[in-house]
Amino acid sequence: MLNRISKFLPLALALLMAVVSIQAQSDIPFSYAAVVDGQLWVYPVGETPIQIETPDARLINNLTWSPDGSLLAYIVFDENYESKLLVTHVADGSTQEIATSLNTGFPVSFQDDDYIIYTLLNPTTDPATGIYVIDIWSSPISTRDAARLLGTFSQGAGCGGGSNIPADWVYYEETQGLGGFHLILEATPYGILHSAECGGSVVALLDPETGEDTIISQNFTRTALSPDRTKIAGVELNVRMDSSDNIVRETRLLVADLTTLEITELTVSSEPDQITFSADSSAIFYSTRIQSGDFYDMLSDVDQAALNANIGFDYQTVPRYTSEIWQVNISDNSEIQVYTGDAYAIGRMIALTDGSSLIFSAVPNLDAWVAGLIDGTIQFNGDFESQKAVVQPVVYSLNLSDNSTTVIGAGLGQITIAD
Repeated sequence: MLNRISKFLPLALALLMAVVSIQAQSDIPFSYAAVVDGQLWVYPVGETPIQIETPDARLINNLTWSPDGSLLAYIVFDENYESKLLVTHVADGSTQEIATSLNTGFPVSFQDDDYIIYTLLNPTTDPATGIYVIDIWSSPISTRDAARLLGTFSQGAGCGGGSNIPADWVYYEETQGLGGFHLILEATPYGILHSAECGGSVVALLDPETGEDTIISQNFTRTALSPDRTKIAGVELNVRMDSSDNIVRETRLLVADLTTLEITELTVSSEPDQITFSADSSAIFYSTRIQSGDFYDMLSDVDQAALNANIGFDYQTVPRYTSEIWQVNISDNSEIQVYTGDAYAIGRMIALTDGSSLIFSAVPNLDAWVAGLIDGTIQFNGDFESQKAVVQPVVYSLNLSDNSTTVIGAGLGQITIAD
């Protein structure tokens, strides 16, 4: 049955080889940045892609554009996982260092076109207590003035996890959080919106004037802020064991009004995974994953033996997923499916400001990985980055008028749009 898996390899390789030519297409109506093969690139509209030099970078993440699209901020980790926050002026390619030691797991964001906010671990933190004390800082870009402390909050610690499936790690990179559970840090008219637990389940508003930190919810994961910055959406997740000791996941899609802190539930058809708002803040897009098969069951006995020999134990299951995207209207709870496709997971979703399209990344299923393990071109205990290379995300543009999709590029990690 190897041929049933190998047939997907030419498509995957063709997409990977076509990255540069696809990315340089002049008909893409927005500028964007992405991490390609560990390198940071900027793709201005209709112009030649620009590589941003990041010497000694082992990892690049948390790409963020300033509102006017002139600045690109990002965090770089070196070989020792020491981190620094950098901002590149796209017009001239100059880069300035804003801060170091940002090992908190939080993203960075712009307050406006000149001020960027980020978090640092407060020096009074004692990891033995299980509580991290987090400082929120604001730094100006143009004046190079000293950073200003906006406030301090406490965060529950103790999160961790991992996986030996490369598609999981690509998904984590796309969503900026283990298991897809990311943190949030955003300036709003009502205070600094932030996560207050390492897994992102607690969300709060910090008032920079008074220092008061108000908990919005204790169970509000995968938080997304609306473009008008007046509300947030999140997923309430509860896990329990049923009478047969099976794990049962129960989820609810929630919206919180930042003016009143009132939380309402939206009834949806499927379990929400990642979420984002529409451009006008009136609707929510959410992705979902449905297991649609198992690669292991597709294999012959010979191929199963080859797979297990490479892995070193009986793997027995390699799930295949169908991923969907749904749009739900906040005012009347009406819902439509706008996309379905063969993908391990949807990574990130970005609604263009004109409301015409939804840009999203899809992590491929494990066809190429399984085929490589069987024929020996991939070693399970070998270089993990080479395993991730065969499941790099494919970025699509979804036309919201007719739900048609076009490929923007493959291998575009953490795509971030200046729109």
